[in-house]
Amino acid sequence: HKAAHTHESMTMDSLKSKVIAKGKQLSEAVGASASSSAAAAAEASSLAKAAAIAKLAEIQAQAAAAEGKPAPDSSLARAASAAQLDGEEKKLDDNDEVNDPALLNAETTKELTVKLAELMKEHEAAEAEWKEATAKLEAKLEDQAKSDDEQLQKKEEELTQSKATIADLEKLLEAKEAEHAKALEDMQTEKDGDVAKLKETIDGLEKEIATLKETIESKTKEDAEHTATIAKLQADIAAMEDRVKAEEAKAVSAQEAFDKEKADLEAQVHAGARERRKMHNTIQELRGNVRVFARVRPFLPGDGAADGDVPSVQPKADDVSLKLRLKGEEKKEYSFSFDRVFKPEITQEEVFSEVSEFVQSALDGYNVCLFSYGQTGSGKTHTMQGSGLGDMRGIIPGAIERVGEYKAELEAQGWKYEMRVSFLEIYNETIRDLLRDEEIGEKKHEIKVNPDGSRLVTDLSIVPLEPTDKQAVEDVMNKAAKYRTVKSTNMNDVSSRSHGVFTLHLTAPFMPRATKSSRVCSTCAIWPAVSV
Repeated sequence: HKAAHTHESMTMDSLKSKVIAKGKQLSEAVGASASSSAAAAAEASSLAKAAAIAKLAEIQAQAAAAEGKPAPDSSLARAASAAQLDGEEKKLDDNDEVNDPALLNAETTKELTVKLAELMKEHEAAEAEWKEATAKLEAKLEDQAKSDDEQLQKKEEELTQSKATIADLEKLLEAKEAEHAKALEDMQTEKDGDVAKLKETIDGLEKEIATLKETIESKTKEDAEHTATIAKLQADIAAMEDRVKAEEAKAVSAQEAFDKEKADLEAQVHAGARERRKMHNTIQELRGNVRVFARVRPFLPGDGAADGDVPSVQPKADDVSLKLRLKGEEKKEYSFSFDRVFKPEITQEEVFSEVSEFVQSALDGYNVCLFSYGQTGSGKTHTMQGSGLGDMRGIIPGAIERVGEYKAELEAQGWKYEMRVSFLEIYNETIRDLLRDEEIGEKKHEIKVNPDGSRLVTDLSIVPLEPTDKQAVEDVMNKAAKYRTVKSTNMNDVSSRSHGVFTLHLTAPFMPRATKSSRVCSTCAIWPAVSV
C-alpha cells in the first residue's frame, strides 16, 4: 500500500506540473486568439476528473494507514486512474502540437478560462484535503509513538520493581533457610537432651518396678493374713447387726413414747399459754380496761419561758396525780388523779414501758386502742410517733418492734403471724388515706359496719409490714408524715391539724398437726388535734 501511495503521489505531482504548464499555454493562446475548440474543453474536463479520482484514492489510502487497517481494494480504480492519467498526459503532449492559438476563437477561450478556473479550485480543494489528512495522520502517529514510549517506560519500571522484589525474596529465602537450619539444630539438641532424660527415667522406673515386685510379694503374704482377719470380723458384724436390730426395735418404741410425751407437753404448753392469756386479761381488767394517763411536757426553747417561771401544771410525787394553778390564783390549786402521771423528765422509752402491755393483749387476740388527747403543741404526735430510730421514737414504732419480738417466740410454738398497717387522718370531717401512692388522694372514704359489728374504712390502703425491718417501719412513718395536714401555730411551727388514726392488723393462724385455730385482732392508736 505504501508503494502504491508513493507512485500515485508521484503521478499526481507530474500531472499537476503538466496541468499548470498547459494552463499557461492555454492562457497565452487565449490572449492571441478568441477561437477555441470543443476538444480543448473536453481535454480540460478529463484532466480534472483524472486528478479528482487520483486524489480520492490517495486520501482513502492515508485514512486506512492512520487507522491501522489494510487499504481498501482500489486496484481497479488506481489502474483506471493511472490509465486515464497516462491518456490525458499523452493528449496534452499531442495537443501541444495541434492546439494552435490562431485556431481558438473567443467563445472557446472564455469557456476554457472558466474550466481552467474550476479545475484550479478543485485542485486547491484536493490539495487542502490532502494536507489536512496528512496532518491528522502525523498527529495520530505522534500520539501512538508517545503512548508506546509511556508503555515502554512503564514496563521498564515494572521490570525494575520485579527485579527488586526478586532480590528481596532471595534475601528472605536465605534468612528463612538460615532460621530453618538453626531451628533444626536446636530441635536436634533438645531431642538429644530429651532422649537422655528418658533414659534416666526408664532406669528409675525399672528400679521402682523391681521394688514394687518385692512389695507385692510381701503384700500377698499380708493379704493371706488379712483374709483370716476379715472372716473373723464378718462374724462379729453379723452378731452386731442382730444387736442393732434389737436396739432399733427398742428405739421405735422409745420414739413412740417420746412423741406421746411431746404431744402431752405441747398440750400443757398451749394450756399454759391459754391460762397466761386469761390471767393477763384478768390483770388488765383488774387494772381497768380503760386507763387514763397524763404526760406533762417540759418548757421548750420556743415557749418563751424565763428561767424562774413555774409551770401551771405540776406532777406530784406519787406519780398518779398533778396539781393545776391558774394565773391570778397562785394560792389556790386544783388536784387531779390518774392511773399514771408522767413527769417532764420521763423518757419515751419509759412511757412505752407503761403502755406496752396492750401489745401483749393484741397478740393474745384482743382489740386494744390507745387514745391520745391534748391541746395544740402538748406533744401528742411526739408521744405517738416520735422521731428517728433511737431513744426519741414513739409508741407506734415501739409497739411494732415489740410485736416483732413476740412474733419470733410465738411462731416457734406453731403460730404464723401476718401484720398489716393502715394510717388515716380525719380533717374537716373528711377521711384521708396517709399511705396512698398518689400525691393527691381523690378517693372518697366512708366508715362501714360489717355484719359481725366490726367497722372498716372503704378503699383504705392496708400495707403489709415486717415488724423486724426497722427501715420499713421508718418509711411508713415518714410517708404518713408527708401527707399529714399541718399548719403553723403559736405553739408549733409544724402542728398537726387533724385526727390521726394508726391501725395495726394482726392475723395469726395456728395449725399444729391436725388442730387449727386463728386469731384476728387490731391495735389502734388515735390522737386528735385540739386547739385552745
